[in-house]
Amino acid sequence: MTTDGFDDVADDLEKLAENAEELDGENEVPWDELYNEQFMRKHTSFSSLEEFLRDSPWDADSVDELLKLASQNEIDEYVDKYTRFPTGERMQGKAVEEWAAGQLGF
Repeated sequence: MTTDGFDDVADDLEKLAENAEELDGENEVPWDELYNEQFMRKHTSFSSLEEFLRDSPWDADSVDELLKLASQNEIDEYVDKYTRFPTGERMQGKAVEEWAAGQLGF
């Protein structure tokens, strides 16, 4: 019996622990990294965050601008209509979840 498989698992677990340690605490993630093309294609009717913003009823070039121009209820209605999420908060939660999983190496 060889231990190569166990060594690989141990290496993977060590890398996972290192990645988790790097994520510990607060993280500032750019909106376009959080809502990357893969996320947008998978969960929305859009292929990018830029397209999502451009096609919105508001003249917003960024999520920060959108948050200033629209009420939370208006954003939630837009998100509900064009994504798989009922609210912007749920969309953001899933984006954070997928971003963190990617950072951990999943």
